[in-house]
Amino acid sequence: MAKQFFTKWRFFYNYEKETVWLNKMAQEGYLLVDYWWTRYTFEKGIPGSYVYALEFLEHMHTHPESQQYIAFLEEMGVEVVGRYMHWISVRKKTEDGPLELYTDTASQIEKLNRISKWWISFSILEFSIGLFELMLSIFTAISGETHSVFPFTTFVLLTFFGFVFLLQAIPLLYKKKQLQAKSNIYEK
Repeated sequence: MAKQFFTKWRFFYNYEKETVWLNKMAQEGYLLVDYWWTRYTFEKGIPGSYVYALEFLEHMHTHPESQQYIAFLEEMGVEVVGRYMHWISVRKKTEDGPLELYTDTASQIEKLNRISKWWISFSILEFSIGLFELMLSIFTAISGETHSVFPFTTFVLLTFFGFVFLLQAIPLLYKKKQLQAKSNIYEK
């Protein structure tokens, strides 16, 4: 019987919701076999045969340290099925036990820290370029040159996305703070 593949296009800001969705798809027998940005390629398979997780690497997935980590995961029976920038999608056969990439609080905090810094850096970039566009719009208006609404519109859009990216970091920072507080309780 020929393998059945299909593609879904989805955009997620929240990696936890994305992970839940991937595992729900796996429970229905749609197994992720490839990922690139917003494109998910699934293969029809045995429902519940795999469990999925997303990992945010410290470096791009092509970096030698990331490649070493990926090799380590594969030695542990974890298969990498998708790579995009710092993100990798991984899976493990359900029969081989749970897929736990972070078993201690310190590593969970470090992961949240990496992801929140990533969102914050995108936010700062958007705000910075937006500020430049605002200054360009003001300069154009003051100088009496042909007024273009484009720089101001770009400023508004970039500022909007800057806030969207910042809003992605806030729950992660809150969760990190909760884990740190929990960790402090156990250390006393």
